[in-house]
Amino acid sequence: MMFDILNIDAIFSIDINLYLGADPMTLAKVAKEAGVSITTASKVFNNDPTVRSYLRERVMEVAEAMNYRPNALARGLRTRYANLVSVGIQEIDNPFFGRMTQGISSGLLAENFGAIICNNIDRVNEINQTAKAAGTILVSPSEGHIREVVQERALVTITASKPQLKLAPNVGIAFDKAYTLMCEELIRQGRTRVGYYCPSASWPVNYNSKYKHVDRALKSAEVKIINPSQGSYETTKDIAALLSRDRNALDAVICMNDVGANELAHKLWDIGINPRRDVLVVGCDGTVLDDGFWTIKVDIDEIAAKAVELLLAGIKGETSPRQIEVVPAFVCP
Repeated sequence: MMFDILNIDAIFSIDINLYLGADPMTLAKVAKEAGVSITTASKVFNNDPTVRSYLRERVMEVAEAMNYRPNALARGLRTRYANLVSVGIQEIDNPFFGRMTQGISSGLLAENFGAIICNNIDRVNEINQTAKAAGTILVSPSEGHIREVVQERALVTITASKPQLKLAPNVGIAFDKAYTLMCEELIRQGRTRVGYYCPSASWPVNYNSKYKHVDRALKSAEVKIINPSQGSYETTKDIAALLSRDRNALDAVICMNDVGANELAHKLWDIGINPRRDVLVVGCDGTVLDDGFWTIKVDIDEIAAKAVELLLAGIKGETSPRQIEVVPAFVCP
């Protein structure tokens, strides 16, 4: 997994002053307008639970009206940590990960934390050490990357494959039920020659999180799974070439995500095969697949919200579960 710092201001229109510290509206002015002391206003922005709710609401309303943004880096110099969170996430150009990035960033901003998006583990550690990030969220990390992270406070992972709960709390994606339902529908419709589309670089993680459930359900029903020796088809061209030679070779293909399903569907249309009827194409994640296709829909916003919830509990030193699972839904038009 590769990480590097991205310009989050350009991506999500988040006020970059939150990070770089231009702070034209001082805390003193906000406190004066709200009719509270500077100490009380400061406690509000540092999430101090001792502040009365009505005072907190008054200060936040004034801050919003005056477009006040606390200087996270300056706070990090005065205290031990800044209200910043490093987020290690791969393939941000993929719709699934892009939406998850947006959800995490929005959820953190609502809690007065800024997100620094990274796609290199060294950058994650740089943010944690130089900017004094208060926490870290890693999306689909390997065990090695989790162990490499330098983070003294809160660390949360998001992964559907082999979470390392001894190292960090995790938001998991429980694919088993949705894929079992999908397989039952394949069997009911008489689909008996099923292939998988998943590039080899992504095969191990996708097998452990998704395809092992398909294997179990289809093999128990004695459905023929038709794949190359490496376990899945490497490219959509491979599948199109197979079906060009023998149109009966497959009657369903289960793709690792919606992007791959869309790509395969267009390849099949090009050779005169209907991907909704002749060879059923199935996606996963529910982000970009055209209407009328089967998919396993994942609630990305819920995953992001649960990750932020776990992270904030860790930052505050609160007790929280080690694993929260989000259950996707099988969508069959």
